[in-house]
Amino acid sequence: MNPLSIRGVAAWEDTEEGPTEHELSRTPHMSVTCFCFEEGQELTAHKAGRDMCIYIERGRVVVMSGEGKVEMGPGQIIVIPAGDSRGIEARERAVVLVIQSPPEHY
Repeated sequence: MNPLSIRGVAAWEDTEEGPTEHELSRTPHMSVTCFCFEEGQELTAHKAGRDMCIYIERGRVVVMSGEGKVEMGPGQIIVIPAGDSRGIEARERAVVLVIQSPPEHY
C-alpha cells in the first residue's frame, strides 16, 4: 500500500484542452483520478454507464447531473449513479477527485 496526498499529486499543466488529469489508481473494478481545473474549465456533461463519486479537495465547482446543478466546495462529496448525465465546471482554480466504478476502458 502506498498512501497518496491529493495535494502532493495536484499539478496544473498549461493546456487549452481542459483540466489536467492525473490517474492515481486503476483496478478492474474502479479508477481514481485527480482533475486540476483552471477557472472556467469543464468536463462537459455526458451520460456514462458507471457510478461516479466526486470529492472537492480545493476550489469551487458546479456539478451537473440528471438531477440538476449544485455548487460545491472543499470537503464536499457527491455520488452520481450510472446512467445519469454528469459534468463539472470550475468557478475558480480547483482540485477534484473522481472515483468511477467500473473504470472507463480506453
